[in-house]
Amino acid sequence: MMDRLSFSIFAIAQLVTHAFVPATFPHLGVRRATGLRMCSSPADEGMSRGEVLRSVAAACVTGSTAWSTTAVGVSAKAPAPVMKLPDDDSAKPALRSGGEGSIPPFTVLPSGVQITDIVAGDGPVADTGKGVTLKWVMRRSNGYYVSSSEEGGGEPFIYRVGDAKRAIKGLDDGIRGMKSGGTRRIVVPPELGYVEGCKDGNPGPIPMGLGPKQQINTRNKEPLTFEVKLTKVR
Repeated sequence: MMDRLSFSIFAIAQLVTHAFVPATFPHLGVRRATGLRMCSSPADEGMSRGEVLRSVAAACVTGSTAWSTTAVGVSAKAPAPVMKLPDDDSAKPALRSGGEGSIPPFTVLPSGVQITDIVAGDGPVADTGKGVTLKWVMRRSNGYYVSSSEEGGGEPFIYRVGDAKRAIKGLDDGIRGMKSGGTRRIVVPPELGYVEGCKDGNPGPIPMGLGPKQQINTRNKEPLTFEVKLTKVR
């Protein structure tokens, strides 16, 4: 809408320039400009003022798309969202693993799940049988955003560690040993992910909306990456 409004103002300015400046100030010349045909006066090109107006109007219509995309810089592709936990506590560099600003290499668990701590927690540990509260972000293997706990009202994922009916095995394996307050990146292989499908009632976390669920269901041979923040252990 703003592009069209800006171009309309631009076009009106050109019409005024060509229709009235030569008539009122004949000693002033009007030069050529990129994208629109302009002349010093109607006589210079053998055109009547009406023909000039029609020519400019036609140029406005045919040139509007090109002008708006080049002048305003409209991108043909929207960039993928930057993936980080919405409430990632990066304000605690003293707790960041490996020193400020560094993230250690992934550790491969016996199950095949890969983990690395972005922020080391300092609270109770997530062990089997403990109730845990997680905030999470889910990505595909190419880094493309799928969903997060911030959608649908920001409800966290709550379950008891070891409960296979509530959590996919890869995520359950990945959060074990985390301390409350920590943030961990977990890569879940497809055989430990949504093997029962991604739909309400199945092991989760289940994203909100049909689109994210379909992304998972139609790409069930891809690993998934989670960034989870363990907010509570009880």
